[in-house]
Amino acid sequence: RMVPRQKGVRGGNRLRNVLTRAHAVTLIPWFLVFVVWLQSRAEIKVLRAEVKDLRKANSSSYELQVCQRRLSFITTRFRPDWHGLSQNRFLSHEMKWRMTNYGKSLWQNRTLQAPISGNGRTYLSQVASRAVLRVLHFENGRPIWSQQVFEAMQRAPTLSCPDYPHSAEDLKVAFAYAFSHNSPQEFAVFSSISPWAEMTIWQVFPKTQITTVEFNPPILTHNLSSHKLRIFSHAQIVDEYAQKGPLFDAAVAFSGIEHDGLGRYGDPVDPDGDIAAVHEIALLLKPNGILFLAVPVVEYDDIAYIYHRLYGPNRLLRLFSVDFDLIARVWDGQIIFDLQSIYHTPPNIDDWQHQPVLILRKK
Repeated sequence: RMVPRQKGVRGGNRLRNVLTRAHAVTLIPWFLVFVVWLQSRAEIKVLRAEVKDLRKANSSSYELQVCQRRLSFITTRFRPDWHGLSQNRFLSHEMKWRMTNYGKSLWQNRTLQAPISGNGRTYLSQVASRAVLRVLHFENGRPIWSQQVFEAMQRAPTLSCPDYPHSAEDLKVAFAYAFSHNSPQEFAVFSSISPWAEMTIWQVFPKTQITTVEFNPPILTHNLSSHKLRIFSHAQIVDEYAQKGPLFDAAVAFSGIEHDGLGRYGDPVDPDGDIAAVHEIALLLKPNGILFLAVPVVEYDDIAYIYHRLYGPNRLLRLFSVDFDLIARVWDGQIIFDLQSIYHTPPNIDDWQHQPVLILRKK
């Protein structure tokens, strides 16, 4: 016996299928977020186990502190009060751009008015190797550059920071290109927690005088008989400039400018602290001086407060265009003159790890 077809059943099924597909499409972004969450939870589990093992071993090395800092960073990203602009779903793309480009996000995006109490401690990514990490200690937030630190760096197979691929090698290529006919007499290094950049300079220019400038100036306990090294705080370098004027033929600022003004290391909070820092470096450079600058370069402008800035097409140009001309950039050992592709992050690395060496000449 045939059951008569009810009116509207086929149409109802078709509508139901359309709604199901639409619902599935809307779930895709949430599924991707869930996958990222699972990966982060797995990393958190590994770090917690590592922290537990180090505590059981009564480890007094700095590795325990590094694991704890990394664990804190990952868990912070999933708290409801995480202040990174990219995590704020209630801001339009236009508003994110305006807040980032004009440096207002520190005050408009529910962030702090004063610096966090920073202690200057570092991640593994900011030193040359695990061997250096074991012997790098701190005193009142200031890194101690001992004989063990320099010896560990000399034994390391590369001076490049683990999370910044080929960073030392890229600096060497940039040095050779910028100073193909002469050698700089006075070199400055800004934002230096371990002396990997200083030692990279000495490998190319062994007789160059180096001045390290740091908000938390390192404590040098080792007599460098074969090299010339001075260490200044920010206040000291200002006094030196007031007395002598421009001091340096060249300067390196690798993965430091993006932190200036965010208060992460106890420095004063300033929305345009990075731009002010680059301008100060320009004042310290002699005419036609060269700045080797490395900051996170990505496809969009963003701030992951309090950790770092990400430089897209707007803020990157604003960072240096007033004081410098961009000559070229170096990435993975290659000198690149096509600046249109600079904002493309290579695969297999995070956006903050993409820090090509920009070769800038003072105007």
